[in-house]
Amino acid sequence: MAQVRCSKCNHINPDGATQCQKCNAPLPAIKISPMTAETKKADRIPYEKNTPNFQQGTLHRGEIFGSRYTVVKLIGRGGMGSIYKVFDNTLKEEVALKLLLPQFAKDPMIVDRFLNEARIARKLSHPNIVRVHDIGIAGNILYISMEYIEGKSLRGILESMLPGQRLPLKQILTYFDQLCSALEYAHQFTVHRDIKPENVMVTPQNTVKLMDFGISKLMADTRLTGVSVVMGTPFYMSPEQVRNSRDVDARSDIYSCGIMLYEILTGQVPTGIPKPASELVKELPPELDKIVEKCIQPEPQNRFQSAGELRKAIEPLKNLVLAGDEVSISHPTKRIKKWKTFFTPQVIGWSLITLILLFCSAGLFFAEQYREQLLAQETIPEGNLVVLNSNQVPTVSTYIKLLLRLAEKAKDRAAVDDEARQYLSWGEPLLKQIQTKFNAGETVPLDLLFSCARYLSAIFCEHEGMVLIPEGNVTWNNQQYTIPAFFIDINEVTQEQYRKFCTSGSVNWELPPSPDLDTNTDNQDLLPITMVNYFDALAFASYYKKSLPTVWQWLRAAQGERKILYPWGDVWKENSANVGSVNNTPLPVKSYPDDRSPTGCFDMLGNVSEWTSTPANPDCSQDNFCPRVIMGGDFASPQTSLAQSRSADPEMRSPLIGFRCVKEIPIAPTQLMEYLK
Repeated sequence: MAQVRCSKCNHINPDGATQCQKCNAPLPAIKISPMTAETKKADRIPYEKNTPNFQQGTLHRGEIFGSRYTVVKLIGRGGMGSIYKVFDNTLKEEVALKLLLPQFAKDPMIVDRFLNEARIARKLSHPNIVRVHDIGIAGNILYISMEYIEGKSLRGILESMLPGQRLPLKQILTYFDQLCSALEYAHQFTVHRDIKPENVMVTPQNTVKLMDFGISKLMADTRLTGVSVVMGTPFYMSPEQVRNSRDVDARSDIYSCGIMLYEILTGQVPTGIPKPASELVKELPPELDKIVEKCIQPEPQNRFQSAGELRKAIEPLKNLVLAGDEVSISHPTKRIKKWKTFFTPQVIGWSLITLILLFCSAGLFFAEQYREQLLAQETIPEGNLVVLNSNQVPTVSTYIKLLLRLAEKAKDRAAVDDEARQYLSWGEPLLKQIQTKFNAGETVPLDLLFSCARYLSAIFCEHEGMVLIPEGNVTWNNQQYTIPAFFIDINEVTQEQYRKFCTSGSVNWELPPSPDLDTNTDNQDLLPITMVNYFDALAFASYYKKSLPTVWQWLRAAQGERKILYPWGDVWKENSANVGSVNNTPLPVKSYPDDRSPTGCFDMLGNVSEWTSTPANPDCSQDNFCPRVIMGGDFASPQTSLAQSRSADPEMRSPLIGFRCVKEIPIAPTQLMEYLK
């Protein structure tokens, strides 16, 4: 008797049935002959009966995969598998399903790597990283289900553009800001090792989603990648990744970001010694050339050392671009071709003559306006020529004008204030560099602009009991960082200062418990406060609009320009700091004159150790509850060096731990204008 197979659930129905007896689906008109012994034997193999045929890498719309996912459509295909848009019948939402071709499932290393992608990605929870839901095996097919992203990959966006067309610069910088944010988070767990436009998705809301950690590895897992295995995409791979994929770190991803940034800016992948992007696309600011150049340095130590550092370099330029009009570097060739017949040599010639006459007239008009402004400035010295409302951000030229006015006012302060004279001596040479570059029509680097602004603003910024630490480099964990200028407390926060904070009417913070130490001093108020946990220190700093120092700021203040071991140099001097259980108690601040750093801070080597805001473990994801780095020695511990660190739980209270604060120097245009009033 002929039978009818259901196309939905494969149930065999008797002849004449119009609906499936199992799932009630309509039956096709095609009938099949009764099963032979061979077909009965095949039917007893479970995965062959219940799993769609994926031998050629294809699933079909409407098929049920893994008894859970209804296939909607194919959305991507690569050398090792395919990605489908499916409906998850368990989660009741559309997801993306990544399948590994069966022939690769026989290779244990590939299977390990594929599963490793899911294990890593499931650890990552970030708005700019594709979220992974589940991992499993259906028959002989490995799969990962993940967040379905509406939108295009960066590669798809680039390929959809006309020849010669480029993305708007504000769009590019916004994308890379989000990409850096994703990498800054992901690098706590893994190195991606395959950053390229294909792996960066962009939603219709211009949100970037980083995907495909398939060839990345956990920092602690060294067994998956052998020395001889090169993993990644050649155009975007760092030199060290080509040599040895096992030992790459976050800086390899920085290299790939630089290659991708250059490609998106210019339409070309850099090879050999590439031309600066601004030479290929004239509308690009040369400031971007420095960023790209630093990203793609052959030696990792010469690149940005973290995604956060790269993001920080991009941020000022991004903010300036976003604040202005839409910056577009698009030149669609089709549009030019469309008007080609209109622009004859004769039309172009007469147009140029007309434009020259117009520009001459306009030039005379604006020159006269500018002369009148200069006269007004000379007549009314206190007049503020740069007027900004709350919705405006100044251009570089107006920011420079603010700095010039601020420098003139600073000279008056410096005439009667030695500290102001010192700060001005650091800022004036930078201002001269800025003027020289600006007058020559050269690009003024933003870091130069902001460095100058910090020194000039420091003269007018309230900083009682603090000292200015000039901009400079500091080395921590064998990596060098550039630290902008900032203020730091000359002394550790004292008991008197902390008690005033606790008893102020607007706070009523609880006093810490007594350390139960025999201090034997008449100057109890000048003892450093101890028995404060990290949150106590944070509250004090916030109340006074300050913050706790990062480990890099602390080291910069402790060592100055030299990477010295002790405040006085590199050779230990007995009885020069309150360490080693000589006193068995903290002493009033400034009790040891030799324990004064080159920058003017006391007791950084001894007395009590100090909280910093830097997490001790970069893998910690508990925000404020992560253990913190503790810097400096204390009265009860053996002698140590300035660079020696330890860690403490943020809720820990100890008679050996106190703190000091730092203050960032405000350089916003509105703040500069306040100083000018």
